Formats: sequence, C-alpha cells, structure tokens
Amino acid sequence: MHRLRRMLRRYGMSWARLSRRASQIVVFGSASAGLEGKDSDIDLLCVGRGKRFKTAELDIVWKSTAEVREPKWLGSELGNHVARYGVWLWGRDDWAEHARVDWASIRFKRRLIRARARALEAAWRDLRDGYRQKHVVKVRRDLQRLTYLSRREAVPATPRLDVEWARATQNGTSRALSSIHAGHFISNRQRRLFQRFWSCLGLPPKGRKVRRPLLAARPRLRRAVRA
Repeated sequence: MHRLRRMLRRYGMSWARLSRRASQIVVFGSASAGLEGKDSDIDLLCVGRGKRFKTAELDIVWKSTAEVREPKWLGSELGNHVARYGVWLWGRDDWAEHARVDWASIRFKRRLIRARARALEAAWRDLRDGYRQKHVVKVRRDLQRLTYLSRREAVPATPRLDVEWARATQNGTSRALSSIHAGHFISNRQRRLFQRFWSCLGLPPKGRKVRRPLLAARPRLRRAVRA
C-alpha cells in the first residue's frame, strides 16, 4: 500500500482522490499474488468513471459500475483473473461471484496465438535473439493461459505461469509443450524455428534493438501482435 501511494504521488495522483472517484479499487496481477519483482508494475482495477492510465510502473484500468456486471466483462480473461486473484483495497466486491470464462475469450486467445506465431515466423530472419526470445515467451505464456481458459479457470499472474513452466520443462521441453497442447496451434515448422527459446522463463533485458520491427513485417497482424 505504501508503494502504491508513493507511485500515485509520482504521477500527480493521490489515494484520497482515487478512492473518491472509484467505488471499488482492486489490485491484481503479480502484486496481488505477492510475486512482484523489481521491474513489476502495479495493476489496478477501478470501478467508476475514469480514463486508462498506463506507464511501465502503474496500470490503472477503469470500468463503470454497469460494465463490471455485463457478460462481456464477466466472461473475459481479465475479468475472471481479477475476480479470482484480485485483492480489494477499497469498496465491496459485488460482481466477482458471477464471473465465468466464456467461449468468446477462448476463441480470442486461440486466434491471438495463431496470429502471433505466424507474424513471428514471417519476421524471424530479420530479428535479433532478444526480440525472438521476447515473442516466443509471449506465445508460450498465451498457450499456458489458453490451457486455463479451456478448463474455464481464471488465469493466474504471469510470474506464476513462469514458475509452472520451469517445473514443466524439468521433464523436457517437448513434454512441456504437449502439456499445453502447443501442437494444436503451433505448426511443426514454427515449433522447430522457436526451439531455442521455448525454455526461456522471461523477457530479455529492455533496450535491445532489432534490425527490423516485427510489426513492420506483417502489418495486417499488427493488432493481434500488440494485444
């Protein structure tokens, strides 16, 4: 809580003003699970009227009172994550018990994985290792998330996914990939192409450059890759 208050002040906000505007304030992600690292940001859901605020350190998502009761939110990946793992810092939870992963979230995640993999494959030759690692890790994490969603379960925080992956790869990368059904969404060629980076547990250090951006290689997949 002290870290959050300091961070709010750093960006010209305050807890008092935030709590006046929001009927509920929920921390989610790695901070709510006690798994945050030195580079982890703080993720907040605020129920009320406000605009999205996002920096490398702080991400505030605003949803109206009506939105958190709508099927779209209650069936979404984020909505279910907040409902299951979020910690209410302010206000009373009056919607989380109604959250259920819906089919639309599963379909979206499937499309996203295929789009990411195709875009990465197309740009592979033009990317340095740091950028290759970054996007292979993103594909792997999304495969793990899809495994949870397919079981109609809320997806845990990203550091928890990495811990699970470290355990899974102790028995071999191929078996770990099978456990998250990678073969249903990743072609054999993509699997071989990404092979060197499947065992990576995190993103590369920030600031590494690439000769050619991934997004420029496949503009029509830009929205999928950015998601």
